Amino acid sequence: MNPIRVLVITALVAGCQKPATTAPSADAPGMVAVEWAGVVRGKLVAVAAGTWCQADSLLEISAIRGDSGFGIALIEPDSVRPGQHPVVAPSVPVPWRPMALAALRWVTDTAVKGFEANSGNVVITAVVNREVSGTINVRLKQTDTNDTVRLTGRFTKVPWTSAVGSCGRANRNRATP
Repeated sequence: MNPIRVLVITALVAGCQKPATTAPSADAPGMVAVEWAGVVRGKLVAVAAGTWCQADSLLEISAIRGDSGFGIALIEPDSVRPGQHPVVAPSVPVPWRPMALAALRWVTDTAVKGFEANSGNVVITAVVNREVSGTINVRLKQTDTNDTVRLTGRFTKVPWTSAVGSCGRANRNRATP
């Protein structure tokens, strides 16, 4: 299954959580803080968690607060390390690594708004003791229209655990491209 679709589905399912009563600090360890502007404006500051898939050298980071969610998939050559990760649209197959995918979604009064990144960059600035920090600067396109937003932000000392069982793009159905 496409990692970006996994992130979107995870964010949709987990979005039913009860919202926190106080706003978390954007600079605290384990946080993602993003804001976006374009066809709509918004921001999200949320606790984040990562899952490392050794089989595909893939780190998935997701952050969910209330009805909003953001996720990135960092596709590595062999391990998580500092550096630039160009963002590509999930429908574009690329043979190089490192690279990144990203998705954003939130619920309005009338619809679920889902966006997928189609360009930009994620920069990992630090990797220490299974915690990762970095910056995000991506353009996202709404999944069912041509509307776009520019999203910028950061993630700070987000912890990750190893995936249990099958994971990553290497686990997809062989009949599916």
